[in-house]
Amino acid sequence: MASTRLVEYSGSSESEEDETEPLESTKDKRKNIENELQQPNNVKKIRKKSPVKELLPLPDDIKNLYKETENLIGDDPTQHDGRIRSFPHLEGNWATHIFIEVELNEDLFELQQLLFSQLKPYTELKPMNHYHISLSKTVAIRHHWIQPLTDGLSKAFQEFSRTFCTFHTVNFFCNEEKTRTFLILEVNSNTDILINYIDEVDKVFKEFNLPPFYTNPSFHISIGWSLGNIIPDVPPSILSDIQHQVTNFLSEHMNHLIIPVDEIQCRTGNKLFRFPLKSSATFQKLKIHR
Repeated sequence: MASTRLVEYSGSSESEEDETEPLESTKDKRKNIENELQQPNNVKKIRKKSPVKELLPLPDDIKNLYKETENLIGDDPTQHDGRIRSFPHLEGNWATHIFIEVELNEDLFELQQLLFSQLKPYTELKPMNHYHISLSKTVAIRHHWIQPLTDGLSKAFQEFSRTFCTFHTVNFFCNEEKTRTFLILEVNSNTDILINYIDEVDKVFKEFNLPPFYTNPSFHISIGWSLGNIIPDVPPSILSDIQHQVTNFLSEHMNHLIIPVDEIQCRTGNKLFRFPLKSSATFQKLKIHR
């Protein structure tokens, strides 16, 4: 009799087939095997069902190992009115900004529309999505920096008092890349407390090697924007005229154009953190008069 080899196969596909085969009695199985072994050069495939193996869950450290790989993500200006990012967006980076939020109330909206109409022959201004006074540049941080950075900011601001700001000058500001021009209202406070706020932010940023704010900063609120550098297109005489209108408007609406500063905010990616400031006698008087 010719020699016969018994070959074993195992696999998921064969295991699934085994589960659908009809049941055979032990006697029938033995008879079938004997018949096939009597035939020369015939190989009987005895399929062995593999045991189901449960995969152990990966530790979080392994799953997050490549989570922050810096893959450059394409920027499509057509998706956001032609605006261009100040720095390229990298996967794993969180755009972060420290600021004082400003409410666009009815009086500020009226002033905004007045200025837009006066400047329409020279540029088509668009309203901002968010109104604020910046206390930092917009920087990129890693996800695992968020908690220690916001903890540092919270600790830094817990001893600072609230204050208020007022408007005083209208002006234009062009970003460093010359890709956008902003119509701004400059603001000031009754003390140097805004400078003190920035000093605290810079100290926290320094621990993460992040850039400080601008030297001798001009505190302002952007109320409109346009693509490119439009400053040369606006005659100085027009800027002087609208400044006169702003001065008159502010004098007529003084009580409703005061900006209360009762907290500092930090936006990083889609997360928003708030840092309340301590109340003060001056701030309480302001609330009563308003």
